[in-house]
Amino acid sequence: MMAFNERVHFFRFYFGKYDPLTPANVERMIRHLALRLDKRFGMLLEPEPIIADILTDDEIDYRRCYAAIMLYLSRQADRPIWIEYAPMTWRSAPDFLGMFEIGRVFHIYRDPRAVLASWAKMSFMPDDLYLNQIFNWIDSINHMRRNLRIFGPKRYFPLRFEDLHLEPEKMVNAFSAFVGVEPEEQMLQPERWPELFDERYVEANVSAHDGKPKFGFQPALIDNWRKSLEPWQRTLVEVLAREQMTHLGYAVEDKIDSADLQEGMSRLTRQPFLLKNLQTLLATGEGTQELPNDPTAPENWSAGEGYFGKFIDTPEYDAYVSALAEIDRDVEDRYQSANSRNK
Repeated sequence: MMAFNERVHFFRFYFGKYDPLTPANVERMIRHLALRLDKRFGMLLEPEPIIADILTDDEIDYRRCYAAIMLYLSRQADRPIWIEYAPMTWRSAPDFLGMFEIGRVFHIYRDPRAVLASWAKMSFMPDDLYLNQIFNWIDSINHMRRNLRIFGPKRYFPLRFEDLHLEPEKMVNAFSAFVGVEPEEQMLQPERWPELFDERYVEANVSAHDGKPKFGFQPALIDNWRKSLEPWQRTLVEVLAREQMTHLGYAVEDKIDSADLQEGMSRLTRQPFLLKNLQTLLATGEGTQELPNDPTAPENWSAGEGYFGKFIDTPEYDAYVSALAEIDRDVEDRYQSANSRNK
């Protein structure tokens, strides 16, 4: 079993974005993927066998493209079962489960105060736009609850971050049973993880609090937010996400400080993007998966190593943009020429 950590991100970058799925657009998609993996992660992927695999079918759809990509990576990693770790794509869970009858989804969630504290430290976004994570978290939980009702616990597994760190053996056993594999000793041996990680496919998460990779189970991470969140930030989260937090068992303050709430609301209402999402929440109870900036645009990417640099500031950015244009020109020229010869 191999969990590919934020590498393919199929639903973010590719699903529904290469219509119609002609041979030319399939080639463009896979070559775009290979380029992004190379320039961001130093991960070499051969597009030709994946393209050939997809085009062997008379009918091409996104399921076929996704399966061919992940099958190729599974073979490269020599693992028969693949998992794609793809944050911020919870609305795509029904699409994924509709594609693969034996597919399973883990939905990882965490105390929204901890999520906000991390985003406040690591985000590049100006003008308090990191506060949008409150609306993202609410949307994530709303969809998690709906998806669990629709697909049931045999296909949809809500995984609480805090439980994983507090009761690792219990959660690893539950995780393994859900997937249908036997738990392995090394799953509970974090001291071995650095030597076991293949950095082409997976890397340790970096803490927003100290900028260091984190391995293993660390209960101390659970309450780090208490040292970094401002009182108004905590109040804002607990007021806006109170229903979802209470449902999931997260404790919230009974008494609301009006000055802190006013400070938080003023920051939301003076930013049009945040104001729009606040109005939607108040009117409908719904959050959003939308981000303030486009995560598919390379100027918004973090650098490949860690999360505290910008891809646009690395030498790979210019090389990526140039190579992307070259791919599009090459595919267009070749398929236009082929079409002209066939007329």
